[in-house]
Amino acid sequence: MSCFHIPKAITNAIDKECANFWWGLQVGKRNMHRKTWQALCVPKCMGGLGFRQLESFNKALLAKQLWRIIIELESVVARVLKARYFKHQDIVHASLGSNPSYIWQSLLWSRHLFKEGLRWRVCTGEKISTFQDLWIPGIQSLSRPPGYQFDLETVNTLILNGSWNETLLHKVLLSYIVQDVMALPLATGASEDSRYWFHDVKGKYSVKDGYKLDIGFYKPPTHSSILQSKKWWKFLLVNVSAV
Repeated sequence: MSCFHIPKAITNAIDKECANFWWGLQVGKRNMHRKTWQALCVPKCMGGLGFRQLESFNKALLAKQLWRIIIELESVVARVLKARYFKHQDIVHASLGSNPSYIWQSLLWSRHLFKEGLRWRVCTGEKISTFQDLWIPGIQSLSRPPGYQFDLETVNTLILNGSWNETLLHKVLLSYIVQDVMALPLATGASEDSRYWFHDVKGKYSVKDGYKLDIGFYKPPTHSSILQSKKWWKFLLVNVSAV
């Protein structure tokens, strides 16, 4: 599962067997599933039972390989894939290409999850695309200002003498985004821009964090979902205590 995309039909079949086992399916007898398998796979703190959803787990494992390629770019695997598929760019912006291997197709299948939690740590800003890359915490995308006459393709154009060019920022970005950029420290101790995982204190990707991101763990719960989870746990406790 850490190297190949498992087809959805297979993961669904395995999830179905797990659900049947949980609800006590017997040969020749049909049992009612009182909750969907997706609902049971939600973490306990969000009203589920914390079972693992295989498709999301498969995606999180493959995203781990993408992280290794970025961090260990000089490894044999990274060098082979770069020579074959993304010779003149990085893996985040690489295309599928012609006649791709199934391993490469599998890696790109998980890339949208990987990109969602990946951020740039700004040092010089020379490697970071201003409008394509994610480098401002909390901001998913930046739109080019209409009719701008500045060379803003990379973030280093927004830096002046080792600090943010506040005057230029106010000309090309909205005021609330300017505040976020000005609060963003420049990594002066580093020699170049680097990537980090946004959902980890140490900035390192883990399969656990990738899985949580894919199942929506980091999204704020809605009022209706909180009420539903309370009703579900109340129902479960009543029925368990009655056994």
